Amino acid sequence: MRVGKLEGTLVAMALCSFLLAGCGGAKSAFETATISGKVTHHDGKPLTNATITFLAPQMGAEINANLGPDGTYNIQTPVKVGDYQVRVTPPPVIDKADGSPPPKPIENADIPKKARDFATSGLTATIKGGKNEFNFDLKD
Repeated sequence: MRVGKLEGTLVAMALCSFLLAGCGGAKSAFETATISGKVTHHDGKPLTNATITFLAPQMGAEINANLGPDGTYNIQTPVKVGDYQVRVTPPPVIDKADGSPPPKPIENADIPKKARDFATSGLTATIKGGKNEFNFDLKD
């Protein structure tokens, strides 16, 4: 089968466009970052027994971390760069695989009700490539 000059040129242009897009055009879509920080409440007291969650629904990205005894968190798993909504909730309850009754949900009165939902928390983060630090002081 013989390909004409026009068809050959179009195929070559399409191939070049595809290769160039893979080499640099979409680089930012794959750029990743790490996140760390501290969550406090009542004017600087470390929040404990809680989970922080970052959500970017437009990218299908969600990542969370448990807060340490000093209120800090550290997410070293690569996270996509972009704009995220943030919430803070009590840690999730994990059902036992042995069929026994599930444990009671953990309650944490130090987490304001509005901070528990992405829509009402008012907490956001713009994650950029590399290391990011986000500290949040929760208010009632």
